[in-house]
Amino acid sequence: MTFDDLLPPVSPAEAAELALLATGPVLLPGEEGYDAECLIYNLNVPLEPALAVGAVDAADVQAAVRFAARQGRPVSVKTTGHQQVHPARGGVLINTRRMKGITIDADRRRARVEAGVIWQEVMDRAAEVGLAPMSGSAPLVGVAGYTLGGGLSPVFGRSQGYAADHVHSLEVVTADGELRHVTPDSDSELFWSLLGGKGNFGVVTALESTCSR
Repeated sequence: MTFDDLLPPVSPAEAAELALLATGPVLLPGEEGYDAECLIYNLNVPLEPALAVGAVDAADVQAAVRFAARQGRPVSVKTTGHQQVHPARGGVLINTRRMKGITIDADRRRARVEAGVIWQEVMDRAAEVGLAPMSGSAPLVGVAGYTLGGGLSPVFGRSQGYAADHVHSLEVVTADGELRHVTPDSDSELFWSLLGGKGNFGVVTALESTCSR
């Protein structure tokens, strides 16, 4: 038994309080849509959070993080769930799959993507202007999770290095619920901690990275 298993369930009243602040769905176990929010690629670690939040924007992420902090609950984040390693019992799950914003700057060879974007979506948009993102071999993997884990690609790895090395900025909700725009100059410790540290230092809601020609 872990500490997470000892946390009490989230009450319907508490969930309703968060639902008033969030645009996306806020779901308790057993409610319609809960299982879909918790669905992951790695079936060896089924997700069983006390509350699932389907974030549609950074404001939803902030509301969920602040809610979890008030209740002393851990936070888990997923898009596709390829690398999920913890069942999130007693915690708040933030599902970012609805956060689909993509902006391609062809002149600067950069892509800004939100946390729910998968590589295939960026590849399709970047190809329209003759660019290729620092993707891995699996197009259905989430961009944020792949990049935050380092991102060693069999496609670009030998010539370009890690995907994380090509990130210019991150938008991240930290444990205090604040949304921060982080660069190597504005906050170098947080910036480099996020790149390789996965989700342990905040919830990344968007990132900007170099594309290759």
